[in-house]
Amino acid sequence: MKNVLILTIILLLAACGSEVKKENRKLVETIDHKVKNIDHNHRIKIIEDDFKSADSIYKVRGYFSEGILLKLVGIIKTPHFERDDYFYFENSAPIFSGHMINFMDDRLAEEFKYYYEGEKIAECLYWEDHYKPGKRFPHETFREFEPNMDSLMKEERDRMAFYLSKLNTEGFEIKHENENLEANTNR
Repeated sequence: MKNVLILTIILLLAACGSEVKKENRKLVETIDHKVKNIDHNHRIKIIEDDFKSADSIYKVRGYFSEGILLKLVGIIKTPHFERDDYFYFENSAPIFSGHMINFMDDRLAEEFKYYYEGEKIAECLYWEDHYKPGKRFPHETFREFEPNMDSLMKEERDRMAFYLSKLNTEGFEIKHENENLEANTNR
């Protein structure tokens, strides 16, 4: 009886714990699966650029397969914060972006996830929490939020354009395609 009660509580928490709108759950699951597959793709070419501007250090990486951009990563480090931006693409269109920001002065970390449907963002999730230096971030519990979509889309496009322009003008190849045909098998 005790095991049934524990199982019921766990299932109830799992069912109620999702912060994704019911109508967007399938979209989020599908995109999360695509993102996972992109991250596990070993047959890629990486183009990278590192540069410094004032007190900021930037690293930009593009991950390509057969000349098609799959993933774009931009990292910014300043004396007061670090920001990692991740964009994932399918058929040259964004499907997902994630942004992790660490405010070192306040010891505050936050992360945003945006799920695209067509040319619009369909789902917005975030978490934020304080942390102790040298310790892992607290458990991330994502919640939905509703930003101003016009300004969010402009910010996303501007950030992508900035990183892509750096790759196009100053990027250099750091890794050749992995010719190992076994590289993409499930492990």
